[in-house]
Amino acid sequence: MNEFNKIIEFAISKEQEAVDFYHDLQNVVKHDSTKEILKDFELMEHGHIEILKSFKTEEVMDLHHNPNIKNLKLSDPMVEPLPSTSLTFQEVMIMAMKREDGAAELYQTLSNEAENANVKKLFQQLADEEMKHKFQLESMYEKEVYYEY
Repeated sequence: MNEFNKIIEFAISKEQEAVDFYHDLQNVVKHDSTKEILKDFELMEHGHIEILKSFKTEEVMDLHHNPNIKNLKLSDPMVEPLPSTSLTFQEVMIMAMKREDGAAELYQTLSNEAENANVKKLFQQLADEEMKHKFQLESMYEKEVYYEY
């Protein structure tokens, strides 16, 4: 297995961890509406796995970095709650925002450290995707939770 394929496998394993996290959390929370949101997050992360699986060779990559993704930074000072059966919508949102932010940071670091240009592009694209998700979650949080305060 070459370096590129190892990197793809690593990224797939990180995305699978996210899928498993959101799936397992659905079995912990009580409210159906929260379960639905977690299911959406699970499917979103599963979509990343399918995208990664489509990269069989370095030549098929057509990735573009988007430096203009907004970051509301609402979740930056927040503390991630521990999983429990009594998680509120707000706590689930915080957990999701923190996970997306952590994934974005990991992929950005890997992009910065990559020597291969295609590997660098791949990790930058993954970092961009995770930041887009963080922005979507923070926008939802701002509308549904933050606004109420």
